Amino acid sequence: MVFDPIAQAKLLELDTLVEADKAGWTQGLREATMGRVMGMNTFMDQNVYVHTAGGYSALADVTAACAAGATSIVLTSAAGASIATLLEGDIFHVTKAGTDYQFVVTADTAAAVAGVVTATVYPAAPAGGFAGEAVTFADVTAGAHIDSFAFHKNAIALVSRQLTPPMGGAANYYIATLPSGLSLRVTMGYDMASKTNTVSFDLLMGTKCINRELGTRILG
Repeated sequence: MVFDPIAQAKLLELDTLVEADKAGWTQGLREATMGRVMGMNTFMDQNVYVHTAGGYSALADVTAACAAGATSIVLTSAAGASIATLLEGDIFHVTKAGTDYQFVVTADTAAAVAGVVTATVYPAAPAGGFAGEAVTFADVTAGAHIDSFAFHKNAIALVSRQLTPPMGGAANYYIATLPSGLSLRVTMGYDMASKTNTVSFDLLMGTKCINRELGTRILG
């Protein structure tokens, strides 16, 4: 679990995390660290993403309509005046027969026309689809939220490949590779014209979501 600084500070106010006599460890009390919580390692990161919602999410008079299994939902504002949009990452809930269904918008929408907008979503709509059920947006009052994140190690892949040595054989270089596979190439040279040393650091890596069902956003 990766929390922003404010969320971590709030969590460290919980007695169960900081009281050594109840938790059986002292780091929460003495070092302000959470360690493992509910079987998950916890971390704090100042770079946790802040999601600013589209203007359409400020509406509180919206209903949903779509067929069963659809990956796009037509949202209609009763006022019929909005020309706002929804943005990728916006979250909304549809309540049908006492059951709450949560969706995330997967692509920015076009501007609403007279309060009607079509949003591509994940996951697909349930059996029976929707026919005018009430919609509630996660950001209807705040307009934004901090996306702390909890995920299984198989949710996201971090891939790195070792770079080849520079051509010619004359350049000084060093390639460092960690047991995890993360590799860094350091190449050193000398510029006779400017009488300066040059050093380059190269890292080839990328990330990809492998299984989105193994991760969840924690809204702050």
